[in-house]
Amino acid sequence: MRKFISWMTVMAVTLSFGFSSCSDNKEEGPVETAAPELLTFGFNVANNGNTLSTDYVGVISTTDHTVTVTMPAFADKSSLVANFTVGEGNKVLVNGVTQESGVTANDFTSPVDYIISNADGSKNVKYTVTIEKAANYEWSEYARYNELVPYGDNAIMKINPVDNTPYIAFVRKEKDDNNKVVVIKNENGVFNYVGSKEGESDVVTSGMMDFTISNTGTLYYIYKNKSITEPVKYPATVMSFNGSSWSNVGQPCIAELVPSKVQIGAIGSTVIAPMISNTNSGSFTKRVLYASIFNDNWTTGSLASVNINEVGLECLTTTDNAAYLYTISRTSYKYSVVEYKNGVWNSLRSDYLEEGATMAPVSMTDAASIVATNDGTVYLLTADDAETKNTKDMRFRILKYSPDSKEWTLIGGTTMASVKANETHISAKIAVAPDGTPFFAYTDYTGDKLAKVQYFDNETKQWSAPVAVSAGEASYVNISFCDNGEAYISYVSADNSIVLVKYAAKK
Repeated sequence: MRKFISWMTVMAVTLSFGFSSCSDNKEEGPVETAAPELLTFGFNVANNGNTLSTDYVGVISTTDHTVTVTMPAFADKSSLVANFTVGEGNKVLVNGVTQESGVTANDFTSPVDYIISNADGSKNVKYTVTIEKAANYEWSEYARYNELVPYGDNAIMKINPVDNTPYIAFVRKEKDDNNKVVVIKNENGVFNYVGSKEGESDVVTSGMMDFTISNTGTLYYIYKNKSITEPVKYPATVMSFNGSSWSNVGQPCIAELVPSKVQIGAIGSTVIAPMISNTNSGSFTKRVLYASIFNDNWTTGSLASVNINEVGLECLTTTDNAAYLYTISRTSYKYSVVEYKNGVWNSLRSDYLEEGATMAPVSMTDAASIVATNDGTVYLLTADDAETKNTKDMRFRILKYSPDSKEWTLIGGTTMASVKANETHISAKIAVAPDGTPFFAYTDYTGDKLAKVQYFDNETKQWSAPVAVSAGEASYVNISFCDNGEAYISYVSADNSIVLVKYAAKK
């Protein structure tokens, strides 16, 4: 009996120690983890290449779990890399994809849901990230150049896509008619010469010149060369800038024809130079459009295969993989649009005129404009008298071509009634912001003669009211966007100054 009681006593003591040990052991059982929480969120320049020009910090609401980031209305939001911090051990998902701060890109053109979970997945919280349009952006004069006078008041502005730097090319006007091409660029509000101030081209005939920058940042210009008289008189020459100096692209005479109009574009290292022949010479027929293309050497041919023959006006644009050419016939006064891709020309619209119109303005040389995006979407500025029945009161149309539907549509469903498309004096250009918003810049030549700009509001589906970007009379307007949503407009003022206007945050 005593042995039994002793054994029971030992067991009781053992169990007592066992329970006491379990209750004191804090390392066993469910592991406590940090609650799911988004601590910081934003977009940094370092992780977003040329898309952004400054860092943007999001405002996080812990009550309704939203994040609001304000940035330029027209910045490209289709592929942004976010920087964020979360609670210790938290996991982050978007559409089931694990997110890594500073690495993973998402499309923020519409709100994006971030799912934050604790380490074991037992708890999660959804944060909705929305990018709002910045309301404090405006057009304001950025820089002014007046050292040299541009010939014919013409100056062509392009944005270098590599670093978002604006460049302007013009033919300097000299008393001895020794006119040459000069290129300047603007860095932090200061103009600098690209090459020499005197210009490194030969003498330019009648100020005839065009300028472009390739997607890799190479600068090109084409001009009618007055210094060459053989084998033809005054042919076209193309020059490029290698980072330190200008040199000819191929031979100085790129084709044995005399141009009455020149254009230039580049698809990578392939250079395209459409030219309207001004005189009959050999196999080149007067007033027919030819395209000279450089791939290690120049080759020239007509565009008859896409029904482009006698032409009075031409306008060219390029993307990373294609070129698009807008022409108006000098005999039918109808317009055509063709695409050059993979070495082949294809027609997107041939000999077209709006119903009720009698003509497209073939002499409206500084108001023809065409731009395109890498997916093959094309935006075209043209004009006609379909509404007014008056060739001296033509109205602009801004059209959009969809590569999917193969159809052209009138943006906003209406012509641009804010300005008359006078045939010879008007200056007008279009541009497209990174988010696809079309812009229309022009000189109101029949009104106050100011440079103005409008954009198409995708929310109201209407064109905005015109905003003046010049204080006085302006001519030769250009407009172009940077990848970060900022933009530039250039024009020539009444005193022959080249003025650069920037769309950016208010100072």
